[in-house]
Amino acid sequence: SPLAHAVTMDSRKRKPPDFSCWGQILGDATGCPPVEASSRQLFKQRFCDLCRNGGLTVPAARLRIVGNGSSAVSNDKSGGAWNMRRDTSLWPEHRVINQNAVPKMVLLRRGSLEELPGLLPYPCAPSEVVRLLVGAQTLRPAAVPALASPPSTSPQQRGGLTADGSVWSWGHGGQGRLGHGDQQSLA
Repeated sequence: SPLAHAVTMDSRKRKPPDFSCWGQILGDATGCPPVEASSRQLFKQRFCDLCRNGGLTVPAARLRIVGNGSSAVSNDKSGGAWNMRRDTSLWPEHRVINQNAVPKMVLLRRGSLEELPGLLPYPCAPSEVVRLLVGAQTLRPAAVPALASPPSTSPQQRGGLTADGSVWSWGHGGQGRLGHGDQQSLA
């Protein structure tokens, strides 16, 4: 009928529905404008311009690092923000982030202090806030400004960081020390 044909034509011209910015869904972003939905949407397009340019913040209690020896992790292909807990899953609802770098990380939907198999805590206090930047295919933690450039040393001095977080320095102290004030030689 002509009326049915008109309804069909109008539905084809409709703009796709808007949906919430993933900055609000995944992080603590507020006041984000709606984002236009598309069936072929890229990861970055799921965020509003504010989140794409400035990132979003999450409590460190929601971040985990995927440990060495963990099985391969990836996000579901369902198109949703969260990987839902399944019968075989050992983790609660989460999203894999930082997939293009080492280490891969997991963003939990809700903060948790409990240990989760194959995941290590994020290396800062759980109460701290971490800024995540929106990349083309993933979220990644922003560099900490204080650690963006390593401390300088002279050609006569060297420094090293061990796996347990200890800092060691060695060399000739005549050009100044590396700030720890130790004058005892261990050699």
